[in-house]
Amino acid sequence: MSQATLEETKSKIQLLEEEIELLKQKKAQLKKLKRDYYEDYFTTPREEFCILKDIPDNPDQKEHILYDYSVLNVDTVGRMIGELMRKYEHKDIVAERIQKSDMWDNAFGGYHVYHPQFVIGERGRTYLSNRDFNNIVIDYEMFNTTKDFPTNNPVYWDGRDDLKPYRRSNYRRLINYENGLSFNEKNYEYIKELIFSLAYFQKQHDIHQMGAKDTWDVYRKIYKK
Repeated sequence: MSQATLEETKSKIQLLEEEIELLKQKKAQLKKLKRDYYEDYFTTPREEFCILKDIPDNPDQKEHILYDYSVLNVDTVGRMIGELMRKYEHKDIVAERIQKSDMWDNAFGGYHVYHPQFVIGERGRTYLSNRDFNNIVIDYEMFNTTKDFPTNNPVYWDGRDDLKPYRRSNYRRLINYENGLSFNEKNYEYIKELIFSLAYFQKQHDIHQMGAKDTWDVYRKIYKK
């Protein structure tokens, strides 16, 4: 290899290194812009009852800004999702609480355990089954007590020892710790908009838990019903 060729190759290497360094800087700038936009999006004052659209992702994958404000009544939100699905999907949608049956094993054999879920699905399909992947299934949080999250419509589980039902709240955080929702919304953007809008309203008013009636009132005003 000639001296000229060596110098040419060296020059190409230096040029690529400079381009890579520039890309690193642009990547850092992009991450900062995304972080700033994310924080501004969820802290910018808006009209009191608004629908959040084009919701940004959490760039740092840390606790979501709305995480602590996403404590919502599963039954209430589930019925709201049912209403929106009827509107946007034009289907006969049923939304209600069920008791899901699971088979557990122990040293004495198998036995059924029942725990509550809220299911939203099209009437006439294998409804009320979490085996139908068309259904939206929202789990309740078994550790949320009625003392910590008061409700007039608690859910009941089989006990793990004596199989006597024990009571838990029907409230839970519906936004995950990092991003997205705590259940599979089947890529229905309007479901995500609903829950983030309710949580945003609670954040704007520093509310950590709305009653079912207040949640319905806010929902009606957000959607101008």
